[in-house]
Amino acid sequence: DRGEITIVLEHDKAKNEIVFKIKDTGIGIPSEQQKRFFTKFFRAANAVRAETEGFGLGLFLAKNIIEAHGGRSWFKSKEKQGTTFYFSVPVKKQLEKFLKEF
Repeated sequence: DRGEITIVLEHDKAKNEIVFKIKDTGIGIPSEQQKRFFTKFFRAANAVRAETEGFGLGLFLAKNIIEAHGGRSWFKSKEKQGTTFYFSVPVKKQLEKFLKEF
């Protein structure tokens, strides 16, 4: 079983931001390690045990890029049940017309 990934894109009109939601059915993140999750070179213990590839830089870099554009990132996770990652970016004036027609 390779699991599933679901991606949702929403326009939060109240906050005038685009919210991305990426949900997986993977191994999840242990609750005691969640505070460190967006730090450089961090890999959860269960990911290391499962011998998954990675250096622990991807989400650290993504968070910094998102924040540099005025956005935010967060996640919800339960071990053995998967993780949902969220990030949002503010809508720039150039996109407002497009979003109204979208």
